[in-house]
Amino acid sequence: MVLCSKSQRYKDMSPHDLGVEGEKIAANFLKSRGLEILKRNWVCPCGEADIIAREGDVHVLVEVKTRLMDQICTPPYPELAVNSAKRRKYQDIARCYLANADADSIRFDIVAITISDGGIVHVRHIVSAFGSDA
Repeated sequence: MVLCSKSQRYKDMSPHDLGVEGEKIAANFLKSRGLEILKRNWVCPCGEADIIAREGDVHVLVEVKTRLMDQICTPPYPELAVNSAKRRKYQDIARCYLANADADSIRFDIVAITISDGGIVHVRHIVSAFGSDA
């Protein structure tokens, strides 16, 4: 959890800009946990990966979901938006990435960011959120 003094700014952001801000928060969070950020917003014919990182020998495709607390219905878990269709899309993106990268092992993580009134940012990192058969 991180205290942020820019709460009003978050409320005024478009959904796209909020997502971009969430990706910045996620990248900084992952770096602070020792992951190396390789690419952000990596695009291939199958879609876009928000973040591609590396932890040791494992390449990590990260989906970032960001929500403002006042926009969320109960329960406030942005990661629930990563449904089976989104997981299949990430698997396709991974196949494309592996065809073009020097990587043997891949993992799918989710970083869920919830920003509450007062600008408190909650970050949840779900490691190995889904597998290759989702």
